[in-house]
Amino acid sequence: MSKIIEARDIRKVEDMTGEQLATVFEWCALAKNPAGIDACIQHTTQSLYWGGENNPASAIRFCGVIADSGHQTVCFDELIGAVGFYAPDVRAKNEFCAKLPARYKEECRNKLAR
Repeated sequence: MSKIIEARDIRKVEDMTGEQLATVFEWCALAKNPAGIDACIQHTTQSLYWGGENNPASAIRFCGVIADSGHQTVCFDELIGAVGFYAPDVRAKNEFCAKLPARYKEECRNKLAR
C-alpha cells in the first residue's frame, strides 16, 4: 500500500500522489462516525501543512480528493485557519487563497486578507 504511505514520514508529504492522499482519507472514513471522520481530516490537514513548514499544496490536494462536500469543507476550513495562523504576511495569505478551488476562494479572502 504505497510503502504504507511513505512509512508515515511527514517529510515526504510533498511527494504524495493523489492515490496516497485518497488512501489517507479512506483511513479517516474508517471511523464511520462523522465527528470522528472530521477529526481525522483536521489532524491530517494539520500534519500535511505542518505549521507552515510544508508547502500547502499537499494539504490542498488532500482536501480536493474528498468527494463529500461536507467533509471537504471541514478540510478546507481547517487549512484556511492554519494558514491564517502560520502564514507570515497578507501577501502569502493571498497567494494561498488564489490556489484554492473557486468555491473556497472568497471565504478564504474574507478570513485571511485583512
